[in-house]
Amino acid sequence: MSDVLTSQPTEPIHGDSPVSPGSDKLHDAACRYGSAVAAADAWRHASSEADEALKLADCDTQDAINDGWEANLNCKKGADNAMGFTTDDPKSNSIDLTATGLETEKAKLSYQRYRASAMRAEALYGRAQREAEEAEQHLLEESRATYSGAAEQAVVGADMVPETTGSVTHR
Repeated sequence: MSDVLTSQPTEPIHGDSPVSPGSDKLHDAACRYGSAVAAADAWRHASSEADEALKLADCDTQDAINDGWEANLNCKKGADNAMGFTTDDPKSNSIDLTATGLETEKAKLSYQRYRASAMRAEALYGRAQREAEEAEQHLLEESRATYSGAAEQAVVGADMVPETTGSVTHR
């Protein structure tokens, strides 16, 4: 392998090649970055699942509210009696508005719980993304610091530039 600009032989950065001093910092930075990216991916997945659960809970809440409205409408129809007489119509089915209201409140509570869960997952996903970006920046800085010395040594060794005829000339 050779440097494109200097045509000097170079070693790959990975594998069994020797690594300049400070490689522990680079390794630590790479591990930090890998962990942060994995955490961000996990929270992205959790956030997506929480959003999906929230949407389904919203649908359940809407169904419960609609059922409550429908029960109220049906109840009002049966309550119309002529001239103030208050007798129950034996043919009408009585609707338990208390049970319908209870179901609506349960659905609302469930929705609010899913909403809190989705908001929490979204916030933690945002934090994990930010930490991954910070870890990536740190990894790049450590990589530059670790390998910029090797690049400077390559430039010093580039005082000898091969000619196209195969002989070496000095600058």
